[in-house]
Amino acid sequence: MTLSIAVLAGDYGELSAIAPDSVLVVARVARLIPESVSALGIATRTYDDWLDGEIDGETATRIADNIVAAARERGVDRVIYLAGPFGGIADVIIEHLAESATITTTGRPYPNIAGPVIFVDALALAQARAAVPFDAGLLALDSGATTIVTNWCGDGVIAGSTAVLTARLGLAEPPTPNGDDYVLVPSTRHEEAATSISGLRQIYARLRRPDGCPWDREQTEATTLDYISEEVEELRQALTNSDAPNAAEELGDILGNVLMVAQIAEEHGFFTFEDAVLALSEKLVRRHPHVFGDERATSPDEVLTIWNRVKQLEHQSTTGGGSTKA
Repeated sequence: MTLSIAVLAGDYGELSAIAPDSVLVVARVARLIPESVSALGIATRTYDDWLDGEIDGETATRIADNIVAAARERGVDRVIYLAGPFGGIADVIIEHLAESATITTTGRPYPNIAGPVIFVDALALAQARAAVPFDAGLLALDSGATTIVTNWCGDGVIAGSTAVLTARLGLAEPPTPNGDDYVLVPSTRHEEAATSISGLRQIYARLRRPDGCPWDREQTEATTLDYISEEVEELRQALTNSDAPNAAEELGDILGNVLMVAQIAEEHGFFTFEDAVLALSEKLVRRHPHVFGDERATSPDEVLTIWNRVKQLEHQSTTGGGSTKA
């Protein structure tokens, strides 16, 4: 039996026309279920207790699995999922449901906002919070873009989401939701408040512009590399002294010089920062098949063996089987 899930956004008027025994109506929280649904005797499933409690990395998966199981228990092949105003946009529960069901969704246009906009599910933020300090890459946040956080409901979800937004976007105050269960965080346009790589890149591009800073305009890849060497030594000293604030500053200095090299290289048409990031990302995935593939490694020595084997194969493929130098 193929499960069909219709995601309704905001307007639930059509619910009055459905046969009570033919469908299961689900929502994240009970207050989204109209009184008319209960009056018609339609089966419902909500997750207030799940979202009010402690959130972990599998909460969305468990809710999705529970929805599928509940539909099977009732013997129905249709689920109506009551969502917020943006429907299924960025909804992590729907993402998991899509693995085992056919999804149709509605939603309204989002507010007319200039510049880039990032949609993120509040539950995804809370799950990322549960993964700290290994949460990097679990979601995209950028202080240079307007962020719309959907499905702002559940005490546990809100607590985790607030912590992530405050830390990652540098908010001075916790975000405030509107009446439609979503939060809008305006983009940060002030360079001194940049908390993302893209914001930092904007600063370096601005410094290098013809009307920018004469000193920064004078720098080359070679001079920047000299500064990197100095900053690495200063970082080493800060870490040796367990001086966390200074270590963070020195690491930032190193990052800044890396971005400076990338900016200069792009000006010359050599490569872009994205080229460097892509090359590193692909290399890390290739050389860790025990993490991203089917191989196994249980010790550092086994990891080095795999790393060197893959590295050698890479060099052979680029040199026609000749040199294997690093």
